[in-house]
Amino acid sequence: MESIIKNRFRFFSKIFLLQTSTMIPLAIPSRKFFSKIWKMVRVISQSLNTIFEFSTLCSGLFLSDSQDDVEKKEDSASAQTSGDSTTSTAEGSSQDEQQKAKPETPKPLAAPPRPTVGTPVNRPRIGTPIGTPIGKPATPAAPAPPSQAASKPPAVGAPVQRPSIGTPVGSRPSVGTPIGSRPAAAVGTPAPAAPRPVVSSPTAGRPTTPAKKPESKADISRRNFMRGLMLLGGLVAVLQFGALGPFLQGTVAGKVATTQKIADSITSAPITTASFSTAVQWLTFVYPATGNPNIDADTFRQCVIIKLPAGFTAPASLSASDSTGTYVGFSRVCVHLWCLWSYVPTDMRMECPCHGSQYVPGSGIYPKLPTADNKPPGLAVEGPASLQTPPNNMLPMIKLQINSDSSFTATGVVGVVGCGQDC
Repeated sequence: MESIIKNRFRFFSKIFLLQTSTMIPLAIPSRKFFSKIWKMVRVISQSLNTIFEFSTLCSGLFLSDSQDDVEKKEDSASAQTSGDSTTSTAEGSSQDEQQKAKPETPKPLAAPPRPTVGTPVNRPRIGTPIGTPIGKPATPAAPAPPSQAASKPPAVGAPVQRPSIGTPVGSRPSVGTPIGSRPAAAVGTPAPAAPRPVVSSPTAGRPTTPAKKPESKADISRRNFMRGLMLLGGLVAVLQFGALGPFLQGTVAGKVATTQKIADSITSAPITTASFSTAVQWLTFVYPATGNPNIDADTFRQCVIIKLPAGFTAPASLSASDSTGTYVGFSRVCVHLWCLWSYVPTDMRMECPCHGSQYVPGSGIYPKLPTADNKPPGLAVEGPASLQTPPNNMLPMIKLQINSDSSFTATGVVGVVGCGQDC
């Protein structure tokens, strides 16, 4: 029983670890997130251990009565068997001793009888039927019963009574009828129909259902216990999704069309045109923001706003411009392996620190990277991301607009985060 419970416990533990391992890569790659996940795993593991100990205790309580009954039956059967064997052994030994103690008395031999002189010899008589014992006269045949009075012969000239045509001859015994049985029906009388078996009768040929073997108390309690344990394990497996729900909301999302003002992800201050200067040419923000720090820390919600250098352009539908300059927004997730890239103002390009993929912020002339001249914004021009085929070689862009108070509002995403601009 304990081995079955252990196997069930290991099975549900493996399911939980497998589901947790498949969901962790989609969660937030931050220290707070992993610490919370670790705490949650510890709590659930302790809960499963407590459930296992409680189930082991319950199995002992449920099965104790039935085990005691079985042990008592086995003890009584063994005691009865030993008593019968002892009694039979004692009786056998006492009978052997009595036979040995009795002296053997010789039996006298009986003398054969001798015939008396003059006794006639038993010889068969002439005319005696074969098979009659010698010395006994044959049994005379029983006299025939007196016959009834002979019928008088009809008078000469008297008409003879003959049966009419079609009259049954009479009750004659049928062929094969044993002597002494009732004669068959008269000739021409239809035979009675044989009785038909009742449909519900066992003789109708239907198989009878065997009686169900009565279940013992131990079987019933064990089955109920295993059902309860499986139900409890299923509830624990379902409830863990509810606990991890806040961490899974809004991860790999599709196209988003939420309009909201953007704020600096470091200082939480609204981003305006005055936030940029010669030293500060790019800022990070969360889009779409939910106000939940666990969800807003998701990698797929990290975005960047860049002020393009002088002489660089971008399509009006993908940028926001005023007298201070042109601004573009991008998803910060690299389309190669989803690392977070950074903007390099001195080289006027975006670079991923994981594998060196490089992107251009807008169309213009790049003195340090001639292959990037006049390329559309967000295109990968170097590194493994540039080797990917469209649409997986361009960063998704964030649509921006400048408000009357010089703040920025994000109105949607062009493309799919982690996939590309044209996905």
